[in-house]
Amino acid sequence: MVKNEYSQWGQSLEEKASRYLAFLDCPREVRKYIYSPNPVESINSGLARMAMELGNYFPLEKALEVNLFVQMADL
Repeated sequence: MVKNEYSQWGQSLEEKASRYLAFLDCPREVRKYIYSPNPVESINSGLARMAMELGNYFPLEKALEVNLFVQMADL
């Protein structure tokens, strides 16, 4: 479905799927230690998500500051 709507992005995900999903090869008992509730990682992933929504960059430093504030407020 994604591949049909966004062909380049879907193809890119398909090519990288084995790397993104490598943790699934680990036993379930080990996987729980791979995930981290680390607040810093949470902020980084939130910023990355926001950057993707803005075309993979923040157009202004102020936009980055606002988005960082939003992430910190969510914590």
